[in-house]
Amino acid sequence: MERSEMMAGMAEQFMTNWTSSVFRDRCVAQIETVRSETHPNVNSEDKVEQFLASHTSKELEEFIFGKSKTREDYVGLMAEMLMMLRQHAGKPIVVVVVIVVTEVVIAVVVVVVVVVVVVVVVVVVAVVVAVVEVVVTAARTTAE
Repeated sequence: MERSEMMAGMAEQFMTNWTSSVFRDRCVAQIETVRSETHPNVNSEDKVEQFLASHTSKELEEFIFGKSKTREDYVGLMAEMLMMLRQHAGKPIVVVVVIVVTEVVIAVVVVVVVVVVVVVVVVVVAVVVAVVEVVVTAARTTAE
């Protein structure tokens, strides 16, 4: 197998299979990156920070994987845990607010897109129903 085929296969696994080692290893790397930026303290008074500091990145990923039933669960829990790492490890509140605001903006955009798609579908269905009614009426008129 050529290197390009292997890389294409890995990319496909990453994009489609959340249970693959490629996808999960990438998430472990994300946890590790955030941990190296925030330096959670195992001796902190904050129980969440203690938990996050007392487990390896791989253990934290395995914990999340074990709690997840779908890709959406997994990605959502991963995002939550990364945000908690940033929040509980003494990151400035501004960073946390920016992250939360960004997530809210993304959620609003998704909702708007869904609403637009629903409206378009409703309009298309209404047009199709109107056309069918015209055709049926014309057919009845012609048949009489």
